[in-house]
Amino acid sequence: MSSINRQTAHRKALIFTDLDGSLLDHFDYTTKPADQLLNQLEHQNIPVIFCTSKTFSEVLQIRCQLNNLHPFIVENGAAVFIPKGYFTERIEQQFELSHHPDFMQYSFCEDRHHWLKILETLKPKYANQFTHFQEMGPKGIERATGLSPENALLANNRQFSEPIKWLGDANMKQSFIDIMRENGANIEEGGRFLHLIGHCSKGKALSFLCEKYQKQQDEPILSIALGDGKNDIPMLNAADYAVLIRSPVHPFPLTNKEKLIKTDHYGPYGWVEGIQKILQIH
Repeated sequence: MSSINRQTAHRKALIFTDLDGSLLDHFDYTTKPADQLLNQLEHQNIPVIFCTSKTFSEVLQIRCQLNNLHPFIVENGAAVFIPKGYFTERIEQQFELSHHPDFMQYSFCEDRHHWLKILETLKPKYANQFTHFQEMGPKGIERATGLSPENALLANNRQFSEPIKWLGDANMKQSFIDIMRENGANIEEGGRFLHLIGHCSKGKALSFLCEKYQKQQDEPILSIALGDGKNDIPMLNAADYAVLIRSPVHPFPLTNKEKLIKTDHYGPYGWVEGIQKILQIH
């Protein structure tokens, strides 16, 4: 048994995972290399919790495809959604009810419209320097992401954040980021887009959910996080163990995380590699 596996024994493991470029392949969005391991984890009662920049609508579709019934985190940590009845009633009373009949919701930041108003005021100063999802529309989102028309519509059905495609140079981008931060925003840089959002993060949402799980468990929680982008760093830093998945389009983001694995493989192949190294599941 490896030193990592000795430390993970007798603890309730929770796996928090980014989707695009991590569990989902960067180019074709497939999970096929990880499907067998996903089934093993479910059989062993190890929850796989999606923690993504994707929207509620997008995650519902992916959960259905993968038969995943666990809580999930959307829009870079903006909100946590819990299937009703998943936790005890005492724990669920701590959540704010969403409008969806099947989930309870806790949100951490302002809504999308708040940020869209600020973007409008900045367009004259940064003319032709950026575009964003609402401006791009479904067709533009399709071209920028390779998503199907149906999935592009789901991607634009946002509640809390706005993905920005930067078109200008790096100096102007930093100026834009600084101004947005002065306006109370948090900018997370993913594999394709800048994600404009309030002061929330994947890490804060991970810690929030771990606390809820711990209240329902006798054994201590072991959190494992996997991601490939800069916006995943808060999640990786908040977890007990972290996996940085190699990307085919950008270098590993910088992190000072000590208990960190960097994969040799990309996307879902790297996802499997990281989980197997930590949990010794083969």
